[in-house]
Amino acid sequence: MKDFYLADNKSDFDALLHLYNKKRKEENLSGSESYNYFPAFLIPKNQVKIYEYKKGVIPETQLDLEKLLKELEQSFVIEEIEPDKAKEEKGKILLYSKEGIYSLAPIKKIHNNFPDSFIFDQYIYPSLKKISKNFSQEALSYCSGDRSLKCVENQLNKGNCMLGFIVYPAAMEEIEYLAEKSHKISDNSIYLQPRLLKGLFIYEL
Repeated sequence: MKDFYLADNKSDFDALLHLYNKKRKEENLSGSESYNYFPAFLIPKNQVKIYEYKKGVIPETQLDLEKLLKELEQSFVIEEIEPDKAKEEKGKILLYSKEGIYSLAPIKKIHNNFPDSFIFDQYIYPSLKKISKNFSQEALSYCSGDRSLKCVENQLNKGNCMLGFIVYPAAMEEIEYLAEKSHKISDNSIYLQPRLLKGLFIYEL
């Protein structure tokens, strides 16, 4: 095997590292202790399905859609579209709101080998922070990427979020490029299948 890519939630590794550091202070380590290891499985990349988390802005956030669109006009060509024409498209972001659905095409193209999540990180997230000074990652909710666009519409109708963003999924080649160049992929950007059960830890009793 030439190489492999490790994909997992950062918080899981943080928890394992915290346990390791705690045990290291309490006792001399041989390297064979159970907490030196974690469960994993290897999958050929042609069997991996890559989705993008659908991002929502929680209702408690003080955001004005008109002000946001005006701010985004500096970086995007914005087009309001009909619901039946809304679809994920490479190089464009979909913005869902109760007032309508908008297609955001960036004026400046990002690096060809970068996934569209970088469009969100470079242009949309800074705009959200600019018009809402208290805006942070905690103001975003996430819907697993394998769910349909109706997931975002349902969350809007239920009042669970006030805006929704649909980002085109990354390709395996883009992930490989970022890993080789040591570029950080932002949290909650890539949803992979198949996946292990969330939060599974094994302790020696």
